[in-house]
Amino acid sequence: MRTILLGLIISLATTAQAQIPELGISKYFADTSTITFDDPQPGQYIIMYPKKFISDTTFKKKMVDDRFFDTLYTIIEALPGCTFEIGFHTDSEGSSTRNHNFTMRRSISFTAYLTRYCMIPRERIYYRGYGETELLYPCLPADSCTAEMRAKNQRMEFVICEVGDTLR
Repeated sequence: MRTILLGLIISLATTAQAQIPELGISKYFADTSTITFDDPQPGQYIIMYPKKFISDTTFKKKMVDDRFFDTLYTIIEALPGCTFEIGFHTDSEGSSTRNHNFTMRRSISFTAYLTRYCMIPRERIYYRGYGETELLYPCLPADSCTAEMRAKNQRMEFVICEVGDTLR
């Protein structure tokens, strides 16, 4: 399964600039990465945007494409001794309570997918919903942000929490 997933990601990466060249993951999948795969450290991270992976916008409930989870799986498998935090963030539109609840639900559901379907041990993944508490672009007033700035605020940060002894 891992070979198929890695092959898919590598073939997709040939169409865009590689952002994580060690794994062949393109900028389309991971916007920013500070992870050094040969020497990972706590606090290193990858920023991703799940909205890029909405597979069908015709349904009321939008589904995230499997390629997004395949990318996360590849990263987790490349760092077998690490634990990670999946942290979701929103923009400042709507109430802070709604935004916090939304990011908590999203982080829980992504963690559940990775543990149930990708068989990642639960003790390797922590989840957290940040809501609008860590905006990259504070939009005050709310209409001062462009659509691109709001989209950058709506992100997932995949952060290394701990590094164990079982690296490659």
